[in-house]
Amino acid sequence: MRAFVLALACLCNSPVHSYADLGAKVQECKKVKENTNLKLGKAFNLLKDGNEAASLEIMDEVLSDVQTLRALVAGTLQPADAAGVEGTAIEKFDPVFDELLINVTLEKNCNVRTQDGDVLSVHFVSKIANNLKTVDSSFHTGSVPVKFQLGTHEFAAWNEGLQGMCKGDRRRVSSPAAMAYGSKGLGDALPPDTDVVFEFQLVEIQTSRKGVASEEVEEPASLYDDDLVDLARKKFEAEKARKAKEAEEENQRILEEWKQKQKEKKAAKKEKQRLKKEAKLAAKQAEEEKSSEL
Repeated sequence: MRAFVLALACLCNSPVHSYADLGAKVQECKKVKENTNLKLGKAFNLLKDGNEAASLEIMDEVLSDVQTLRALVAGTLQPADAAGVEGTAIEKFDPVFDELLINVTLEKNCNVRTQDGDVLSVHFVSKIANNLKTVDSSFHTGSVPVKFQLGTHEFAAWNEGLQGMCKGDRRRVSSPAAMAYGSKGLGDALPPDTDVVFEFQLVEIQTSRKGVASEEVEEPASLYDDDLVDLARKKFEAEKARKAKEAEEENQRILEEWKQKQKEKKAAKKEKQRLKKEAKLAAKQAEEEKSSEL
C-alpha cells in the first residue's frame, strides 16, 4: 500500500501522457523503493556481521537512491526531450538558481582565511541541482584533492564560493550553470546549461602573504556525510552499542552459570564427603556392636 501511494505521488507531480507512461512511472517508483529497502537490509546485516566499512559503502548507494526517489516524488525528473537521432534522448533540467548561493555547513575558526592568489587544495562533489545526482568528485580519482589558485579557476562559482575559508571548512555552493559547467556540460553525466550544487572541504592553504603560514588539514572528512548518512551512522552506532551490551550480558550470563556450576559442584563434593563420613561412622558402629555381642 505504501509503495502504491508513493507511486501515485510520483504520478501527480510529473507529466503523464499515456497509459504506457503511467505504468512506466509506477514501476520506476516501485523499483527505486524496492532497491533501496534491499540495500538497507544488506547494510544492516553487514554491520551485524562486524563489516562496518562495507555497510557505509552501501549507505552511500542508499543515499543516492533516496535522492532519486525524492526527485521522482517532487516531479523534478522530467521526461527526456527527443534528440535528433531516433532511439536516443537528452535529459534537460530547468534552471534553479538565479545567483550564487553559499551555505557554510561546517565552519572552523582560524587566523588564515582564503583570498585571491592563495593556492588551495580542496575535495569537492558536484551534483545536479534538480535531483542531487552526483556527476563528478575528487573521490573518483583516488581521493586526491584538486589544487588551484583562487581567482583563476575556470568556474566563477569556485572563485567566489571559496573566499574567506579556513582549513577544514565545509561549504555548499549552489551555482547557476553559467558560473559552473555552462553550455559545455560534462559529457553524458551533465547536460549543458544545468545548474549544479558543489560541496567543498578545504584541505590545504598555501599563501605567499607576508607573516602568514600555510595551513593543512591532516584528515579531511568525507563530503558524502549529509543528514541521511549521519542518521544511518547514528543507527550503526546504536546497533553496535546494542551488540556490545548483548555481548556483555551474555558474558555475564555465562559467568553466572559457571559460578552456579562451581557452587553446585562444591555442594555435591561436600555432600559426597558427608555421606562417606556417615557411611564410615555407620560401619564403625556396626563393628563395635558386633564386638560387643561377642
